[in-house]
Amino acid sequence: MKSKYSKLSKSEINYRFLKIIGHLNSTYNMSENGRDLDDVIMQLAAVEASIRNLKKDMIRHYYTTSMYETEENEDIRLKKLTKYINHIMK
Repeated sequence: MKSKYSKLSKSEINYRFLKIIGHLNSTYNMSENGRDLDDVIMQLAAVEASIRNLKKDMIRHYYTTSMYETEENEDIRLKKLTKYINHIMK
């Protein structure tokens, strides 16, 4: 059973990174141009959410594809997965 995350391609990941970078740059410009702090904070929260969602999707992708296709032993795979999940939980 394949999930939608197993189809996450390198180009889709790169596209999402570029969207986040663009969003962060426009938020920076809002701040530089003296926009209301509430607007800037709201946009920063949106950028954080985008980053968090990308991390989650990348971990799901790893879990649904790479984790079982690698030659690493199970202990190493589980340690990596635990490390990735801990990054999300911060």
